[in-house]
Amino acid sequence: MKVLLIIPAYNEEASIFYTIETVRHFNRQNNLQLEYIVINDGSKDRTERILRDNEIPHITHPRNRGIGRAVQTGYRYAAANGYDIAIQYDGDGQHDARFIMDLIEPIVNGEADLVIGSRYVKGGKYYTNGGLRRVGGRFISFLLYLFCYRAIQDPTSGFRAASADVVRHFAKHYRNPYPEPASLADLIWEGFRIKEVPVAMRKRYGGRSSIRNWRTLYYMYYTTVSIYEESHRKEGTPKSRNNADTEEIADIQEGAELPELLDNAEDIKMPEILDMSESLAVPNLVNVSQTPDTADLTTENEDN
Repeated sequence: MKVLLIIPAYNEEASIFYTIETVRHFNRQNNLQLEYIVINDGSKDRTERILRDNEIPHITHPRNRGIGRAVQTGYRYAAANGYDIAIQYDGDGQHDARFIMDLIEPIVNGEADLVIGSRYVKGGKYYTNGGLRRVGGRFISFLLYLFCYRAIQDPTSGFRAASADVVRHFAKHYRNPYPEPASLADLIWEGFRIKEVPVAMRKRYGGRSSIRNWRTLYYMYYTTVSIYEESHRKEGTPKSRNNADTEEIADIQEGAELPELLDNAEDIKMPEILDMSESLAVPNLVNVSQTPDTADLTTENEDN
């Protein structure tokens, strides 16, 4: 089974190398070969140079397109290259690779089409559960319940695993600039099965969030409108997947190599990943012109 981590990045020079090293460490520690691709969304800092210097697989947008377009580029890449599962994984160091297998397992077992790494279900943890961000998350949860008749505890989580069916769907239809809540509304109404599993998230390793100050108000406004639009552009009530759909997903998973990995899930460990931070300093960016050239792929997505 082919699994891809989609890592969007915009001005993440302070954290992108650390993020990639934690994934590489997780692979080495557990003898895995999870693949990853960074989507550099027109960064204006040294993000591109760090990716090139360290030969990190990446796709570069020539200009900033927004988080939704960056993630959709990743989904289009995954769909075009036949990945069975794609995982959104933030480039700011907040997500913990130790929970990747927990996200994948319900898809492999045919229990879900999209799995959300949730901070707020039982067992989930976050560096802070207070403040306006948590209040905003609860309001968005209320909107999803109001318009889509489905309770989602952590609708703003960007730590998510998508099945091949959802990957193909997102490759064609994905909101911008703030996609997570609206994409959940879309999937609910299309009949995809969504499950939340507990994860722990950390404070970002470096840099600043793009959602701050006045953008917080715009985020809430945009999210409210987009959830409403997604739920009202479809008629009737949300679809439900029938047995034939479930059997089709099972066929896709048949013969996959991942279940063998899941048998050893209890043995998968990553010793104190946060303690690695002192040894993960971003290397000096010198002699950039002498580094191997990584192909920059661009997309022609419409800005809507």
